Amino acid sequence: MVLGTGANSSKTLLSVALLRLLARRGMRVQPYKALIVVRGEDEADSRAAGSGLPHHLLAAGVPANPWQCPAVVYQTGWTTGRLRSADGGEFDVPVPCSDTVDLSVLSDGRRRALVETARTAATGSVVGTSVTWPNGCGPTALNQYGFGIQRPNSR
Repeated sequence: MVLGTGANSSKTLLSVALLRLLARRGMRVQPYKALIVVRGEDEADSRAAGSGLPHHLLAAGVPANPWQCPAVVYQTGWTTGRLRSADGGEFDVPVPCSDTVDLSVLSDGRRRALVETARTAATGSVVGTSVTWPNGCGPTALNQYGFGIQRPNSR
């Protein structure tokens, strides 16, 4: 998991570099981002790739699938966007800066549904794969922050 302190903190650069490095070393990698903001200039690439993650897909060398990015916000104005969720929801949301979305305008039920869609997608992206959790990461660390993600059974 790559976390940053805010917008323009090079999260995409680092994650794409890691995906490329690990893929070149023969590891099976799968990009995932719960929600992404796609600006006008990137929209054609995103739609052509079938994902909000075209750079990540190229770096990982994998095809697009619906699990990789369950919620995409297409920027429609300077500070607005249209959120499209994998569960079929579509909503206008504020986009206060380049990669930040204000979900407080959504109802509690809608936000919960969006979180559940992200959980389902995250679980679906690792089913049938071997997962390695670095120290201080993984289900225990995520659960303490309320994510409730569980490690799939090893086969």
